[in-house]
Amino acid sequence: LTRVEKLHLSMNSFTGTLSSHIGRMTKLKELMLSRTQMEGTLPATIGFLTALENLEMYGNRFSGSIPSTLGHCTNLKRIDLFNNRLSSTIPESLTKITSLQILHIKLNRLTGTISSGFGELPYLSWFDVSTNRLHGTIPESFGTSEALKDFRLGGNMIYEPIPKSLCENQDINGGLTKTYGCSGVICPLGTFSDPGHAIHSEGCKPCPEGRTTMYLGSSSCIKITEEDILTILYDVMAASNSFPLQRGHWELNRDGEVCTWNGVECNKDGRISSIGFPLLGLNSEN
Repeated sequence: LTRVEKLHLSMNSFTGTLSSHIGRMTKLKELMLSRTQMEGTLPATIGFLTALENLEMYGNRFSGSIPSTLGHCTNLKRIDLFNNRLSSTIPESLTKITSLQILHIKLNRLTGTISSGFGELPYLSWFDVSTNRLHGTIPESFGTSEALKDFRLGGNMIYEPIPKSLCENQDINGGLTKTYGCSGVICPLGTFSDPGHAIHSEGCKPCPEGRTTMYLGSSSCIKITEEDILTILYDVMAASNSFPLQRGHWELNRDGEVCTWNGVECNKDGRISSIGFPLLGLNSEN
């Protein structure tokens, strides 16, 4: 099997895990294992498949992180891992795959921020990370991409600003930006749509009275509580702080009741009375 170049086994009833021995198939150019019943983690040895051009393993039960070693597969054009149970951050190593055209990893449990390196990839035309647990802003680099066509971020914790140059790119999402501007990229606060961006028939719909959205690109509206508002504030403050002590203040100790969060003080009725903004770590990285 070490000389096999194409392995197409999608839409079968395979169970079990993907063996680490897959790394021995160093001539492999296409690995297609979509819509099976496979589970477990993706082995780090997948990084030995340096001839690989097409990786499709969507619609399975794979969990754990996307191996950083996948960045060694510098001939990859397509990475399609959507609808799994993958978690952790998107490896920075993937931004070094200059041949990459498609990154389709929606419907997982990925966290962290979106690297500006993806917007700098010269051939990346399809970038879909929707319906994960990513947070932060949209990197400016996507606005200068000449290859980008499909750009999907809905269903994450994304907040403003949206790069103006991205809103003006009339090639994005089937030309939706021609009609809807920035909404063709991602729905603004207080609006929603199923995919998280405007659709041709009605754009992004406004939320009903008394309801709104917490983040850009929402697929539904909610009635926001004090804790929801604090969650947004703490997420933004954590993402914008480069000092470890300050970032930790906003990120840590948030598993309990909101009155136990760092900097929050409540009165005897359990209502928030004040929020502290510490000046920690301004002169030190430690």
